Amino acid sequence: MSAPTGTREGPSPGGRAPGRSSRFDSTRLVRELMVADRGAQAAGEDRVGLASRLLVAVSRGLSQPGSVLVDPSGTSVVAGVGLASDELALLVSTDRRGAAQLSCRAIGERRVYLLGPGTSEPILAALREIRADWSGLAVVPLRDGQTGVGVLLLLASGTPLPAAVMQSLAPAFRLLTLLLHPGRSLTIGTGQALGSLEADDPPIEIEELRRQLAEAREISRSREIEESTAHAARRAEIETLRARVAELEADRVAAGAGIERLEELEADRVGRIREREEYVERIGALEEERRVLIERLARAQTDSVPMAMLPPLDEDGQALGEIAALAAAALAEGGDLGGSEGVGRGVEIADHDAAACGEVGALDASARGGDLVPRDAKETKGPPSQEPADRSLARVGVPAPGEDASPGRPEVPGLAIWQLEADPACEGWAGARAARVGGAYWAGVGEPPRGRRNLLLVNLLDVSVARAVDLARDDGVESVVYGLDRPTGLGFGLGALGWVHRPFDAETTLARIHARAAGRAGGVLIVSAELREIAGLREALAASGCAGSVACDARQATDLLEIVHSPDVVLIDLCLPDGQGLAFACQLRAAPQTCDVPILFLLPETMAAGDLRAAAAAAGVMAPFGDDQAAALLDGRLTSTT
Repeated sequence: MSAPTGTREGPSPGGRAPGRSSRFDSTRLVRELMVADRGAQAAGEDRVGLASRLLVAVSRGLSQPGSVLVDPSGTSVVAGVGLASDELALLVSTDRRGAAQLSCRAIGERRVYLLGPGTSEPILAALREIRADWSGLAVVPLRDGQTGVGVLLLLASGTPLPAAVMQSLAPAFRLLTLLLHPGRSLTIGTGQALGSLEADDPPIEIEELRRQLAEAREISRSREIEESTAHAARRAEIETLRARVAELEADRVAAGAGIERLEELEADRVGRIREREEYVERIGALEEERRVLIERLARAQTDSVPMAMLPPLDEDGQALGEIAALAAAALAEGGDLGGSEGVGRGVEIADHDAAACGEVGALDASARGGDLVPRDAKETKGPPSQEPADRSLARVGVPAPGEDASPGRPEVPGLAIWQLEADPACEGWAGARAARVGGAYWAGVGEPPRGRRNLLLVNLLDVSVARAVDLARDDGVESVVYGLDRPTGLGFGLGALGWVHRPFDAETTLARIHARAAGRAGGVLIVSAELREIAGLREALAASGCAGSVACDARQATDLLEIVHSPDVVLIDLCLPDGQGLAFACQLRAAPQTCDVPILFLLPETMAAGDLRAAAAAAGVMAPFGDDQAAALLDGRLTSTT
């Protein structure tokens, strides 16, 4: 069955939407027709009476306001329900607005016609002139094989007749055709056709019920699959949450152990500070003895006292030797506190003691090698030159014990600033600051000058970033890190941080973490998705009594910060996808409670400015940033002594 051009579909009669529910119309109509047929047999009605009874069943089964049965020629009405006489006359009229021609076409072509408000057929417009409620007309041919039984006209009001409903009514129309067949009507009284009809009726009903049963089973199967899938998803989510709770509980226990360890370190640090204060008092007493010695030597030169009358220099030299021994002990203690234990105040005291010891050593050299000693006195050879016991001496510019201070030796600058960038505009502000503090400046030509303190400026978005971070392998170099994309004027600032190059050694990385902890107490936070790679580092942290927490991405790291409020050190993997490493580092620097937390970047095996620029854009950390902001980061490090 198909509809002619110009028709349109809509909801089924009675407001029902076309689709699955329309099949119940067919079942209900079949039952109504069977009941009407049995009543007609009992009453012994003729064909016209049977047609009227069946049309009433059609109207009741479909909730249709109008039903008409026209003979096969389309020129006379056999029966009609719900239509006025003028409307019935219009349906069989022969003028251009009549439906006779349309009925003949339908039964001859065996085709169902559906007429809606937009149809080009004039019959529906003519019916609406009589009654404005008519909105649709269906023309259904009733044909049994080669025999035309009649044409069924269904009129709808309020809603058009959809094709889905008409297609579902095919079994009912087939039954209606059999009931109205002329040959059957001649034998109704004898009952010969009744057996045939009753034999045909159940299969029609059973076939419809089978379709409904299959449809119900399919719906039940789909719902079972959906419920099973939802149940599996809920179980997976529950297991994930349980694993997360277990991980957080383990981190909480580890954090508790770390806090206990930090309390022990704090108690040990207080004891060492007290010992250091005793050292300082002893050095002060020796300083007073040194001053008395120098006054005696000066008085001897003024009074022209012969050197033979002075006390042997070795007696006073014993006091100076005791000063040197105490200074060495102070340096050894300071290095132990500042490096292995991670106590920042111990480093500061060691630096202070080292400066005092260096001054005593210089005065000692002046007393032994100056003009106060007679020319014919025997020279005393000092101990061989050696490296200072603590790198902090080189940072603040204190000469190492035994260092040659002769005028012929080139002077080591107190500060050296290293900078590698493709754009020479950066040399202006960095070089000016080096000159202002009397330091050396290096822009990548030749070997970099070494100072007592070396600052390396690293622009992560510059093409020379790979060479710059390679220079940072030296532990004696401090890095000031930022990202500046000069064509766009966008970037970000990170300030001081350290580096861990791949492949990395767990023990070396652990020592670097302890060196940067500087007495902080809060544990170590590692942000990396490479769990196998960092497994050795986690074991080394646990063996050293340091609490280590691991986050696989920036979101988990942010959650862990609620537990580890201010970690000792944060190790961030730059290989995290979508620039999460840069985003989390900028987040730490922006928050007041974590702005000074030491950060170590775990670098990829190959550094490329293009990859870092794409990661920064994906992370959303790019903002207006220029040389002034980069210079401000450098100024902050110049004012710091660490």
